[in-house]
Amino acid sequence: MHILPTLPNFVITIVSRYTTNLLDWFSERVYQDLIQRDPDHLLVRLDGQLDTGGMERACGGFHHGEGPGAPPRHTVRQLVRALLVGYVYGWSLRELERQVRYHLVVKWYVGYPMYAAGPDHATLERFGVWVSQHQHRALFDEVLRQIDATLPEEREAAQRYEVGDTYALRADAAKEGVVRLIRHACERMMATMAGVDGERAKRVRAQVDEEALFGAVNERREYSLTEAERAGRVQTTVRAALACADLAEAECDAAPPLSASARQAVALWIELVRKIIADEVEVEVEVEISTSPLPALPALPALPALPAPPAPPRVDVDDDREGGDESSGHATPIETSVETSVETSVETSVETSVLEVEAGAPAGVSSNAMTDEVPPDEERCVGGQPVTERTEHVKGAYRLGSATDPDATYRLHGERGAGKSELGYNVNLLVSQHFVREIEVATGAQPDAVILPGMLVTQQQQHDLIPERVIYDSAAGSGKMRGQVAEATQARTQLIAPLSLAGRRNSLFGPEHFVLSPKGTALTCPHGVTTWVAYRSGSGDGRDFRFLGEQCQGCPVWSHCRSPKQPPGSRVMRQVFISDYRAEVEAARIFNHTEAYQAAMRLRYVVEQIIAGMVRYNGARRASRRGLLNADFQAKMNATAFNLKRWVRLLARGERAAKKWVAT
Repeated sequence: MHILPTLPNFVITIVSRYTTNLLDWFSERVYQDLIQRDPDHLLVRLDGQLDTGGMERACGGFHHGEGPGAPPRHTVRQLVRALLVGYVYGWSLRELERQVRYHLVVKWYVGYPMYAAGPDHATLERFGVWVSQHQHRALFDEVLRQIDATLPEEREAAQRYEVGDTYALRADAAKEGVVRLIRHACERMMATMAGVDGERAKRVRAQVDEEALFGAVNERREYSLTEAERAGRVQTTVRAALACADLAEAECDAAPPLSASARQAVALWIELVRKIIADEVEVEVEVEISTSPLPALPALPALPALPAPPAPPRVDVDDDREGGDESSGHATPIETSVETSVETSVETSVETSVLEVEAGAPAGVSSNAMTDEVPPDEERCVGGQPVTERTEHVKGAYRLGSATDPDATYRLHGERGAGKSELGYNVNLLVSQHFVREIEVATGAQPDAVILPGMLVTQQQQHDLIPERVIYDSAAGSGKMRGQVAEATQARTQLIAPLSLAGRRNSLFGPEHFVLSPKGTALTCPHGVTTWVAYRSGSGDGRDFRFLGEQCQGCPVWSHCRSPKQPPGSRVMRQVFISDYRAEVEAARIFNHTEAYQAAMRLRYVVEQIIAGMVRYNGARRASRRGLLNADFQAKMNATAFNLKRWVRLLARGERAAKKWVAT
């Protein structure tokens, strides 16, 4: 059926010549009608509020200005807007391609006429990767600058206080068991070496027992194995993997030498294989002891009898450290025994000779003296095999969970890691009342708040903003973190957080009950006894003050200061750790009893609401790409999408309030 009547030839000639112009005109008329019908549409409001010019200039290097190749089909402006739309609505690249092609409002905002196809998902992927590598935070910072320009009260609020917290970003990788993890890492190591130098990879494969390393073709599934069979498979795989890593390292060192970049790529996977083994299993080095008789030694001259040396005092180590482990800046349980004995024996057996081989053991490998003793934990050493899988609580801290994404580690959130374990990344953010002001991603195993000082420095560099107060949870409550925040902001920011006393495991006198002299050279106990004996601590940023047993004889507060296992009058030494950040802890302890502290902690709901909005409605729960750099870029774009939506909502609310005021 013909809708149009038959046209004269000259009309057809004119239409054919100006088809593109006519289609553009028609497209513009349709778009104008759509905008007028729905002026409150999110993209319609964004088009009126957000100036993408700065982003377009920052990303202008995506297209080559000269050289071979066809001219670009998609402008930087179109690609920038498409990238923003994809994160605002949480679409995948294929879904974004479909929406730009068929959704008229999306196509209008991105900048394509009605009849244009738009970019495909491959083009969108290339542009997103380029922005992540070259303009990592350009879009996030530009949106914040425009928000501050249109809502100056928001910047003023951010200068008064910011709230910090973290959330988990799940990795785009499946968790792997021990055997699968080791095998997968070795596969990637061999693939990397093959990409660098195929001949070296062939030589390594020729010497490796591939069946022991990667398993037989008809190998049974791991879930069907008995405990002993599984332990045997772990042992076989670990030993083959260690041999493969050693062979690969030898090939990297062989002549002719590899380039620095090539060697670094292979060496990275060699170290990852060894780290996985060190974190997951314990390997006992087999030591061959010679049975041949030792050569006769010349007789030694008789020595005069010496008086028996006095037994040194025992040491009672006070582990109630302020803020847990001050050396790391976060609250961690201190594994120092409360009763550490430093008694030494002067009796030496001449009949027993033990040879310990620790120096030659590879990373993650411990030596064991060749004795007939049965390992104390028979469940971890099934059948007396020399390779045993570690239990969960003694595995490595920064433990990998998948060779697909080696940057992702297990995030243990909760008291002493008792919370839920997530394989992925730890996203740290600082927020004001309505917006995300700074966001940065670390590997999942990194404790909360460790990068807080660096985030404050970055915020000052990018936006010339230093908040007067930063409100955080107990993860930032150590004295060291308070000192680092003060140093990073030139003492212009007060860190408000509960004191973290993770090391406290009893109700005895702690460091806060002892009085330090003004010069810091003497420490006085609650009973008034003073000591000047102090040494730098080997496990924290501070000093260990020692009260000798003679000083504590007859002390009336012995039961409040010593463990019940130490009866009064025993020859023990009380050791008290005094942190270098004692002044910061004392100031926080005083402030945390004020109403100002309570009022500040009541503002923590702000960050919880923003995190909930990001993970539920802005795709911030699961990583879409692999690697720390990509995860950090995604988090910044998730925060950008959240800020854009909140910005549009606040401006619309202000417009409605203004209209209502005028009407009344």
